[in-house]
Amino acid sequence: MPAFPNEIWLEVFKRLPRSTLTHISASSRLFSQLARPMLFAHVQARMVISTGGNANTRAAKLAEWEKRLEFWTSPSIAAFVRSCVLATSFWSNGGASDIMDLWVRNLHSFTMLRRLELRAASLDLRLLGDLPSLREISVRYCNMWLDDSDDEGKDEDSTSQPSTPTIQKRALFPLPLEDVTITVGDSEDFPYHDLLRALDAQSLRRLSIVCAQLSFDDVAEISKFRHLEKLSLSDDPENNYWQGGDVPSVAAGLFPMLQEMCGPIQVVSAFLHTGPIKSLSLVHPHGWQTMHSFLSTPRLSEITSLSLDLDLVGIPELEILKRFGKLSRLSLQIYACFTEEYMKDRFEAYDSKATFDSKSEVPQLPPSWQLAGEVVKNLPHSLTVVDIRMDGQYGGILGIGGSPQDDHGSPNEWLLAASRERCPDLRALWVFSGRDFGIYWVKHLTGDVDVHFADNNVAAVIMLNERREVFDAWAGNKS
Repeated sequence: MPAFPNEIWLEVFKRLPRSTLTHISASSRLFSQLARPMLFAHVQARMVISTGGNANTRAAKLAEWEKRLEFWTSPSIAAFVRSCVLATSFWSNGGASDIMDLWVRNLHSFTMLRRLELRAASLDLRLLGDLPSLREISVRYCNMWLDDSDDEGKDEDSTSQPSTPTIQKRALFPLPLEDVTITVGDSEDFPYHDLLRALDAQSLRRLSIVCAQLSFDDVAEISKFRHLEKLSLSDDPENNYWQGGDVPSVAAGLFPMLQEMCGPIQVVSAFLHTGPIKSLSLVHPHGWQTMHSFLSTPRLSEITSLSLDLDLVGIPELEILKRFGKLSRLSLQIYACFTEEYMKDRFEAYDSKATFDSKSEVPQLPPSWQLAGEVVKNLPHSLTVVDIRMDGQYGGILGIGGSPQDDHGSPNEWLLAASRERCPDLRALWVFSGRDFGIYWVKHLTGDVDVHFADNNVAAVIMLNERREVFDAWAGNKS
């Protein structure tokens, strides 16, 4: 039997699961050499060492991680590493942080590393300058800093940051990263401004910041990225709590001066005037007026994917959705949507420093499924996939609800008619309107249209010219 060229074996190996590839590589020296690029393309080290137990057990764990590091950083293996995940826990000490620091300081051994994910690490950003192939990075709850000064001449007693003796003088700055994800919770505990400062403004294409506070300095740094294609700003999902009155902390945190309804909103919206952004995600830009401040830019017609998680929205403000001329996918989550009269009374009470409960009369709120219809009426004609969710904490507090039936007909008939009128190419429409969030099962989806009513909510799923498999692939997380 004639021998196959090595290139053919490589293509075969790329399609095999890792377990099978491991067995095959052990069968011959040739296969072992050919399989190395696939077997050693990804390294994952999740260093969790318990502080309990005896010292010998902890020492054995530390020695094990040191041996793993020695193996992966050997020249015959490190050259194949393309992605790396390093993680530890703040609650798992026992020497784990020291081992994590050792792994981080040896990242330069992975000369072909393209993607790096760090969790609970301490990182001198100059280390990233020794990774010329690095294009994607995700940092979660990491202590990051950029020390521009030389290591020589530093105070030996200084313990502000760990030493980084392996940093090379050829460090590459600014960092030519294309995809950056930052998750920090409280930016005071995990400052990330130095990372933004170290990024190359011409290279960055995708930026995601998940934090509880966005400062003016951060906004100034973001505004320099003129080639962004995807931008996501949101609160921390692991630190989402309420504090003080009816204003969510995530909203007050994202924009510190938000209570004055000025300042940061205009600053943040400024950077949307530049860069070819195609995908935009904004979580909790608080207040109905902020929608215009964020989205009233001349470049809305270029955005094809939009995700908005809003707080208070007035029906007149929904008309801004029509400005997205090329929008294909929309995900819209609204905590409460009100009539113009209600919003006027609400903010008059705010401006007069009166409390919300002091209002003697509250204007009648339309049924929430009618509000969903108002949203649909303002959708761009180009949409193909729509996900609308209404009512959260605010909806429950202020009593938005509504019966599935009304004098105007069933909600599915109304929503279907409105969606077909607005979006002739619509493939999938998911509408949820109710007082609580939870798991809502769509039990039957066999025809062009299927509607499932929960006990006291309205959940309508409308499929147009698509099979069930298409919906399952798109909305698998809905159930």
